[in-house]
Amino acid sequence: MRARGILVSKGRAEIVEVEVDDPGRDEVLIETRACGICMEEVYIYRGFASGRKSCWS
Repeated sequence: MRARGILVSKGRAEIVEVEVDDPGRDEVLIETRACGICMEEVYIYRGFASGRKSCWS
């Protein structure tokens, strides 16, 4: 199964497709129809380091 994601680094945003394992016994797979990015990702894209704990942590 494949999923799409956005990689963000300074000055670069790229939509990529990645292979995703089938859900495990106690897991579910949810189809996402739309999504957005948080402001921290915009700061990373523009090259600003926040110095605070990431929203991904």
